[in-house]
Amino acid sequence: GGPATEEVSEDSTPAAQAELDWTPAGAIRTYQFYVLVALAVAYGVPWGVISVYGRSHLENLGFPLAVAGSILGWRVLASLVGRLSALGGDYMTPQRLLAGVLLVEGVGTIGLVFARTEAMAYASVVLIGLGFGAAYVTIPVSFASFYGRRAFGATVGARFAITGLIGPAAPTIAGMIADATGSYEPAFLAMASTCLIGALIAFWLPHPGPAPEPKLQAA
Repeated sequence: GGPATEEVSEDSTPAAQAELDWTPAGAIRTYQFYVLVALAVAYGVPWGVISVYGRSHLENLGFPLAVAGSILGWRVLASLVGRLSALGGDYMTPQRLLAGVLLVEGVGTIGLVFARTEAMAYASVVLIGLGFGAAYVTIPVSFASFYGRRAFGATVGARFAITGLIGPAAPTIAGMIADATGSYEPAFLAMASTCLIGALIAFWLPHPGPAPEPKLQAA
């Protein structure tokens, strides 16, 4: 019989997948590209909305202005620590790691909705920061793992273009929801749900495998 077809397993390391040789056009035609872009939106929106409305939300919960500012300040430090999550790539595939960090961010966002003590509020923003910082690193690693070096610049650039159009609209939509409901909680719960659903999608997202071989034109 002919030689066996070699498949890319979920346990393949990013280094082994670096020569997948996807073209930018081919990579952008796969549905995994759009799923990764959607997951990039899911992890980025809570950070942006909380940056704009987090202090008002905490004040609505009864926290003094100075305390609210102190609580939110911990996000930045936590996000820097979260960026060390790339070390987890030695033990799991990037998409599974992305699932974990989206779960962390989603849990933190839910916690911030129901925070009634300073301890819970601090813990929630730390989880949000850890998840955001980790996803910030894991998303581009996932693109590299899926499509290799040849398509990396184009896929990541396209992702930034798309998320750059969507991301700035999120605080405006959250503000409209708050105006309509009298609370930031519905918007925060929607963001948390998006992160948690994204975690499930990322966990089960299959690798696209090697790029298809170019078709030979008939002479």
